[in-house]
Amino acid sequence: KLEKPDAKGKQVRESRAYTQKEFAQLLSVAGKFALGYQFLLYTASRWSEAYAVVWDDLHLDGDAPYVLLREQTTKSDKQRRVDLKAELVELLRSARPEGASATDRALKGRLADYDLCRKHLTRAGIQHKDGLGRVVHLHALRKTWQTWGADNGVNQRAAQDVLGHSDANLTAKIYTDRAGLGLRAEVAKVPWVVASDRSAQPSAQKCGSRSPV
Repeated sequence: KLEKPDAKGKQVRESRAYTQKEFAQLLSVAGKFALGYQFLLYTASRWSEAYAVVWDDLHLDGDAPYVLLREQTTKSDKQRRVDLKAELVELLRSARPEGASATDRALKGRLADYDLCRKHLTRAGIQHKDGLGRVVHLHALRKTWQTWGADNGVNQRAAQDVLGHSDANLTAKIYTDRAGLGLRAEVAKVPWVVASDRSAQPSAQKCGSRSPV
């Protein structure tokens, strides 16, 4: 019956965003878990939210594909819709097993846990902790989405909606027309990174362009 403590801003370990090169290197060693990393990054979802996604939550057809994160699976206990990049839609479609039911977990066997992620980081030659003590891990993919988005012009209100953060500014929440934000266009601004050969720079592509799987 104790009240939940407010831990905002009190995290022990400060995280940092992945660089595009690092994320490409991570994908190159992740094998079947690459899709899980891509889903976490490009939906800015928490691990527990991604784990709970079933095929019925993925709306992959139509002009504006999206994933619906159900209220019982989100930290805020509120339903959240996240528009999907075209490249991720293609990967999810091809990953769906034949005969999969609507209630089957979409990322079953493809979502690395924290221990496996550490192994992938080591294999990819990515330092878990940098010289300033900042770390990269699974949850840092949310910061990565925000960082890449800010670098590529995603507006703050759209980013807040995708991340599912509570609004600190009443005006931004009450008087901003969500339908007028162009969220699909905003989501498309985050660069798409593919696995690298560890020696070349990653290629960043805009939504809608073809990329190797």
